[in-house]
Amino acid sequence: ANSKAHGATVNRTPAAGAILVTNENNRYGHVAYIESVSGSEVTISEWNYSGLFKKTVRTLDISDKRIQGVIHP
Repeated sequence: ANSKAHGATVNRTPAAGAILVTNENNRYGHVAYIESVSGSEVTISEWNYSGLFKKTVRTLDISDKRIQGVIHP
């Protein structure tokens, strides 16, 4: 909601360089940087998903129920 209010496009269409929003980790949710997209698979990089100060790179399917949306800057 805050991103939309500030003029960003928010949808469920992944694109490299956009921000993926999930409902993981805590009551505030979680964000990750979209590194690449191949079909329905989205490769993301993120910090603090697997532990404090740890970088994680993983691939999710865009239909994954944890994904709340994509913020396009």
